[in-house]
Amino acid sequence: MTRTPGNTIMDAADVDLRGLLSTFGDEGDLERFTPVEGAAVPQPFNRLLVHDQHMTVTLEDHHGGPLHLSVRDSMLHDDEYARKITLHAAPDGPPVLLGIMKFNFRYCSDATREEIVGGRTPLGRILIRHDVLRHLTPGPYFAVSRGPTRLLGLEADLPDDCHARLARINCNGGQAVKVLEIITSIRCS
Repeated sequence: MTRTPGNTIMDAADVDLRGLLSTFGDEGDLERFTPVEGAAVPQPFNRLLVHDQHMTVTLEDHHGGPLHLSVRDSMLHDDEYARKITLHAAPDGPPVLLGIMKFNFRYCSDATREEIVGGRTPLGRILIRHDVLRHLTPGPYFAVSRGPTRLLGLEADLPDDCHARLARINCNGGQAVKVLEIITSIRCS
């Protein structure tokens, strides 16, 4: 990964990216991520990644309908929850997004926690439905090299110029979520 010494924003992003990838033993994928400025993210990835909205809503608009969640791995320890997911535009279709999320449940209700751990609905839909007061901070952004079709330990049909973002979501006044979101399909269903 190319780094500029002393760039504290990228240093913090590197820590977040490493932390998320190491959650499920995906550190080997770190070299596939090259930081890029949000303005340099090409279309349609720019429209899909460079915004402060929930990825769920953005991808539902892009693909013309609700997304289907598949939880590939998860861990729960006290109030800390992590999961590796794929989102699909069709129940049996290829993934349109690969992601890793870490959630601190101290900033949400028990009902919200139960629904998130239940693993049937994308996070954005749950937070919206439970009217959780939230603020999403997107970025930094990454170009993701294609390499082998496996990414995050999952099979994915990656576009040639795949892109991703890190995001933080504050809920009810505290930093509740860190997420890595990798767009794996830009085709509309």
